Amino acid sequence: MKKYYFLILLLFIITGCATKENQINVMANKAILKQTPKQKKLAPIYKRDTFQKNMINSDEAISEVLIEEEVIIDKDAYRIALVFPSKIVGKYAKDVINTTMAYMLHNNIKFQFEVFDSVRQNEFDINRAFDEVKKAKFDNVIVLYTQDAINDLLKVDGIEDLSLYLPLVNINDSQFKLNNVVYGGIDYRQQISKLLSLSNKKNAIFYADTKLGSKLKNYITQSKQLVKTSTKIKNSTNVFKKIVTNRALSNSSLFLNTSIIKSSIILSQLRAHGTVPYKILSTQLNYTPLLVSLTQYPDRKNFVIANSISKTDYKLQESLFLLDADIAYNWVNYSTLIGMDFLYNKNKSTLFPSKIKNNQVAYDVNLYKNTRHGFKQLR
Repeated sequence: MKKYYFLILLLFIITGCATKENQINVMANKAILKQTPKQKKLAPIYKRDTFQKNMINSDEAISEVLIEEEVIIDKDAYRIALVFPSKIVGKYAKDVINTTMAYMLHNNIKFQFEVFDSVRQNEFDINRAFDEVKKAKFDNVIVLYTQDAINDLLKVDGIEDLSLYLPLVNINDSQFKLNNVVYGGIDYRQQISKLLSLSNKKNAIFYADTKLGSKLKNYITQSKQLVKTSTKIKNSTNVFKKIVTNRALSNSSLFLNTSIIKSSIILSQLRAHGTVPYKILSTQLNYTPLLVSLTQYPDRKNFVIANSISKTDYKLQESLFLLDADIAYNWVNYSTLIGMDFLYNKNKSTLFPSKIKNNQVAYDVNLYKNTRHGFKQLR
């Protein structure tokens, strides 16, 4: 049965990603491919030859494939759309698509799902994408836009008639509080606050040269605790001796607001040069199994990480595993699941401990220490 679902899903992913080009309605034992007119305005993710190849290889899993020219709305199906800008967050799109479909198949939902790529997230492209969404008559939309797009997004004509879920944006980063918009972004301020409870109040900060890196630095400096030193780690930085031998780091509570690659290098260099902080602390940025493979245990044994991903239904995790969709460490996937569940069940589901409160996912924040083989929650 799992193999059966996997092959159906494989066909769905590849065709569903071609924006406004192909739409699949997955039913109990039949997949209907609906081919709509090509749109020059919105670029597809996958090439046509890729779709054709996978369609042939998936014949055994599909009892019937019909090609039609017009979009037919199935009133009995749950209809949901995904809008994303591939130039900005393309790396998330495949996982979000997999996660969305796994949720619906796990719950035996008859559904229609279509993906719209706005390419960018400027005002013109946002309006163009949502014109297509409205033409296709979707009411429920997962919007994979960043904070920078919120102003233009919520000015779209008729946007108040849609139910929107934004996995990447926290409500505290938006000045708009609309009843039809739910935010799913992690509360990094809450994570920093939890980490500060472990600090010896002699803080040091390494932060990435990004908007998020600067934001995390500001959350720490705005607290009432002392910041002994703060260092920006640029993408081009590849020599760390001068950085990690700063005397202010000794016996400090060192915050690593850097990518997993930079964090791994810094951890190894700290130990190599004999610099011993009181504690090393980080947010969701470094809650990933890559940390185990990129560092040695002595490098990270004093490293504590905040995590907002809670445990979910085991059978749902199995469904996601078939599509290589990670919800144990990928917070965007986890946020997407909660959003899907809310749009479909309106906060009545018991699959997730995290619920929607005041139009924002209310995440729990737990602290994890490093072990030789992974992470263990601090009690």
